[in-house]
Amino acid sequence: MKKLSTFLAVIFMLSISHSIFAQADTVFIASNPLPGTLRDAIIGDTLADGSRTNPDRVYQLERNGVYFLSGMFVAGFDLKIFAEAPDATHRPPIIAPAQAAGIDHDFICQGDVSFRNLYISNISAGGSRNFGGILCFGDNHTYELDSCILEGNQWNGFVIFGPTKKITMTNCVVRNSVNSGSPWNGRGLSTRDQPVEEVVIENNTFYNLNSFVFRGEWNEIKKMTFNHNTMVNTIKWPLQWHYATDATFNYNIFYNTHCFGESASERAGQDKDGQPFGIFNLFELEQHTFIDSLGYVEGERKVTVSNNDYFFSSEITDFWASIDSVEAEPWMNERTQGMFDDDANYTALNEIDTKNMDPEFIEVGNTAAWSTIDSMVLFMRGLRDTNVVKPLYWGFEPDPSNPPFNMEWPLPENLAYTNATLMTAAPGGCPIGDLNWFPAQKEGCMAVATNEPFTSKGLTVEQNMPNPFKGQTTIAYTLADAAKVNVSIIDINGKVITTLVNENQPQGRHTVDWNAGSQATGIYFYQIKTDNALITRKLELIK
Repeated sequence: MKKLSTFLAVIFMLSISHSIFAQADTVFIASNPLPGTLRDAIIGDTLADGSRTNPDRVYQLERNGVYFLSGMFVAGFDLKIFAEAPDATHRPPIIAPAQAAGIDHDFICQGDVSFRNLYISNISAGGSRNFGGILCFGDNHTYELDSCILEGNQWNGFVIFGPTKKITMTNCVVRNSVNSGSPWNGRGLSTRDQPVEEVVIENNTFYNLNSFVFRGEWNEIKKMTFNHNTMVNTIKWPLQWHYATDATFNYNIFYNTHCFGESASERAGQDKDGQPFGIFNLFELEQHTFIDSLGYVEGERKVTVSNNDYFFSSEITDFWASIDSVEAEPWMNERTQGMFDDDANYTALNEIDTKNMDPEFIEVGNTAAWSTIDSMVLFMRGLRDTNVVKPLYWGFEPDPSNPPFNMEWPLPENLAYTNATLMTAAPGGCPIGDLNWFPAQKEGCMAVATNEPFTSKGLTVEQNMPNPFKGQTTIAYTLADAAKVNVSIIDINGKVITTLVNENQPQGRHTVDWNAGSQATGIYFYQIKTDNALITRKLELIK
């Protein structure tokens, strides 16, 4: 079996060079079995007056090390912790509660957070589970979690309270987030009822969760990127955020997500119109909050849902069929699908080429000795029928020779897959889902996916969004100085079919929309000219 070490090593090698962790002021903290070592070393790093020795200091942990917490790690300052890249014989450092520590969260953070290459376990040395992993609060902070493993939480792996600048979660694995009593807890990442400027969730794996992969609930999130993620085995629906205004949900795999299903009475209490919740769900914007107070316009929402795959294994469809009151879950319910199909009122809602096929994962946790999916089904039966004895927890059964807080290393699951269609379904003929499972292709595929701006002689041109698009797309460009600008749309034969801009414009960023109207589907180009520069980029119109 191909182990996760290759997967993780690629993550770290591709990301370490541009990281804040490369700066010089780094303090190494050696592994120590004494509980509280990590917390004491970092919190105690102060001057005589109690101020931080260096507010920008970075703390490096030891690979293969274990750092037990004797209580919650409360950081009232910016916190930056990292480790070197793991390999087959060097796992990431484990941060876990000490036996009988009695703490609700591993970390409580009140400043900016940057964590990289850490294994944050919510399972204590004695086998008990914490309520949550990382809890952050405060105003207008930035949170970065990269190449980390979040293990075994009962509430949220990573939860944020308070208005937030940016949340970035990349190249992480969230696994075995299981609450013994409720399908609503055991989540990945949550923001709680406060505005967020931007959220980026990209190239992550979410594996065995009771509840949501992402919970945004009623938040205003000004910009959302949820691309190239692999989600496997969630009891409730994966995305609990329904008021997207500017978002992309592209190239993801949803495998056995929302496995609990719904009865008619459950639907009445979960979806605002009593419809099946499905896997991807949008609500119309709430009038008072989003439209009256924040100024959003329903018909101007920009959401692209492109080249995703969803699939339910036979164990899940058989589970639904065995319970009379439970019905199968759709990809989208009628309201959501209707919004995407309504090109007249929603010119920038785009659903493109959704697939429904088995990825054919190499190792999803069903082995001769253990079936992750069967354990989830038994757990769900116990939630629906009190006469059924359910397991206290479900998920990938740990190696009994390891301490309970320490899963097998390399991690035993392998979510690379063999479905040839999905392996070329992203731009550039790349795989969909978490690209870390395809290390030989990741760097090249990410270069295609990022659509970095083109710059020439004072002109910077961004990739149009959405792209591909149906109906309307937005073109953005930035002028270093005031200039005469011409923006034209050109067909595949080089003919100019429309001119969108032809005027003097001031320095700064500008946007212009192209409504393709009755133009035929296919490849077009947008060309932006100034006196000193000419940049041409490709766009794709679909119907």
